Amino acid sequence: GPWDPSLREGEYFEATKEDRPSFPFVLGVDGAGTVIATGERVKSFREGDKVYGYDPDIAKNGFYAEYARLKARHAAPVPDGLDLEQAAAMPADALPALHR
Repeated sequence: GPWDPSLREGEYFEATKEDRPSFPFVLGVDGAGTVIATGERVKSFREGDKVYGYDPDIAKNGFYAEYARLKARHAAPVPDGLDLEQAAAMPADALPALHR
C-alpha cells in the first residue's frame, strides 16, 4: 500500500504511537499472485487462479514474502487484460470500492 515506505522506515509507528511489531514482520498489505492452495471451505478460488488482494493484518501475512496467506474475502480474481504486476497495484484502492 502507499503506507509501506512509512512502515519500512518506522515513521508509521512514530506518527500513530502504535506499538512496534514483533518479528517476524513482513510488509506488504496488498499484492497479487497465483493460488497454490485453498482451505476446505473456500469455493470462490482454486489452485492456479490469478488473484489480487488486500490483507489488513499486515503483521502476519505481508505480500513482500514469496508466499502469502490471504482470506478469500480479501481477494478478487485478476481482471482480464491485467497482468499480476498491474493487479498488485490495485487492491488498496480498488477492493474497498468494489466491496461497498
